[in-house]
Amino acid sequence: MLRTQLLVMSICLCLASAGWGAETNGAIAKANAALGRQLIQLLETQDAEAFANQFSPSLADLEGVAEPGTNPATIKETATKKRAQALRISRELLDVASRLGLTAERVRFQVKAEGAPRVHLSNDVPYGKEIYVPFTSGLRVVLLGEPVTDTKADAKFRGEYELMIYWPRLFPAGWRVGGGVWWNRVPDGLADPLLEWELAFIPTAPTNKPPITITNDPALLALGNTLIRVIKQRDVQVFASGALLSFDEAWNYLLKEVPADELPPKAEVRTLWEKKREELLLNPVRTLVAQMDRLGIDLSRADVTLKEAAARTGHLSPIVQYGSLDGMQANPLTFKFAVKSDALSKAGKPIAGEYSVLVGRAERKGRRWIVWEAIAWDKFPNGLVGPKELAEMEFEKYVVEHGKLPPGTVAPDIQFTRLDTGARVSLAAFRGKVVVLEYWATSCGPCQDPMAQLQTVFARHPEWKGRVEVITVSLDENPDVVRAHLAKRGWNQTLNGWAGAGEFLSPAAKAFRVESMPTTYVIDPAGKTVDVKRLRPEVTKDAKGNVIDAKLRIVDELEAAVVPLVDAARLR
Repeated sequence: MLRTQLLVMSICLCLASAGWGAETNGAIAKANAALGRQLIQLLETQDAEAFANQFSPSLADLEGVAEPGTNPATIKETATKKRAQALRISRELLDVASRLGLTAERVRFQVKAEGAPRVHLSNDVPYGKEIYVPFTSGLRVVLLGEPVTDTKADAKFRGEYELMIYWPRLFPAGWRVGGGVWWNRVPDGLADPLLEWELAFIPTAPTNKPPITITNDPALLALGNTLIRVIKQRDVQVFASGALLSFDEAWNYLLKEVPADELPPKAEVRTLWEKKREELLLNPVRTLVAQMDRLGIDLSRADVTLKEAAARTGHLSPIVQYGSLDGMQANPLTFKFAVKSDALSKAGKPIAGEYSVLVGRAERKGRRWIVWEAIAWDKFPNGLVGPKELAEMEFEKYVVEHGKLPPGTVAPDIQFTRLDTGARVSLAAFRGKVVVLEYWATSCGPCQDPMAQLQTVFARHPEWKGRVEVITVSLDENPDVVRAHLAKRGWNQTLNGWAGAGEFLSPAAKAFRVESMPTTYVIDPAGKTVDVKRLRPEVTKDAKGNVIDAKLRIVDELEAAVVPLVDAARLR
């Protein structure tokens, strides 16, 4: 995600570069008109497949611009991915059109004639591996809508509709998909409040990430109200129905990403899904309710109102790639409640005051926020909880917010299987050394670069040998898959282990509260966890100063945590 944001900024910098001549502007004007006609055809026919075929590059398009010697399989892979992207874009556009009531029976469109477009092109960022095509940061297409009938009800459709095509690529045959397409503007009064907020939020999200609150996002308000019902009724099933996906919903989303013939049997997936939902999502809610019961906090008759909520947006690639909020993530989310009540807790303390609940991660699915990670108390009214309960609450709060154990925690003595020998190993066997513990999986894209960088640690720090142990623990289901993955890449400079069956539900993952990958721990010689500071990425720029790449600095981060520990051990 960080790489995407940096590339977005680089594009904005590119716009200050020199423009193109009249001949290129003429070609752009022609391409713009063709794209406008394609968008109108999509709205009139509702044929997402046809639009995807027109708006995604053909094999011939890609072969004509690929670098000499590019692998044909790479070109084919790019074509397949871009068509899938264009198909989702077209479906997202039609979904908004449906919510606006735009049908061929009610409104007709034409492209608004405008002057010569001022479009600046750049060619710095690859479209696919070894494929470079000129692009621009954004392209505006304005359509004029005219109601089909003269009825008062349809008069609202008259006016301008602006669509923004993000990061389009200009092939000789015309504009092709680069990033998302979104509705940037529609006539006043046509959109409902939720859609109005979405239309305002999406264009600004990739670079500015404006705050999401209950005042501008009805979906966040709905999740907050679900949490009110949970803490008033102390019923976990209220949370399950209001804040989680059902299995059928999850299965349908899965089918959009993976062909059915590549998935395990539906019954098998359902069993795993229900187990994960129970242990990773519902058990934390049971813990939250149990804390209320232990303290004697009964809010069933209290007046509970949602004061505010904030969602810190993180994963924005659905907006960048598809022009959609569906799939956007927030991490974490905080909900603050005001409680009015004359009741007392078990210890005789007033239960009235301000409460706060923390949600680790949630994702927009359709028009809802769906919770994907644990939930915990963030705050109780002053004086309501004692030191012991407060410490427990702070511990769980840190886990939810960071997805890992807090610094200073005694590391659990997990066991894992060494992939080279098959022997079962205990983490306690490495007590006295500094341990770098990396949780990962072969199917985890963001895990691959850290794993590769970890292989360089001892070449960079030969003095660490005998003092530092770098242990990777795979959460894959099949250890043979992991062995093959490691062998193919030559990743043999770390002690590579397997957590055992169960993935995130394996004892080795649950003990360290692993909820996402990659997750990295540094453990000192005494067996306590140490904080790992995230450093700014290593940025690569071209001759013009534009950012073209950004790599995480995994080894640098580890150095900052490990070097002081190694130095301290030498002095003892």
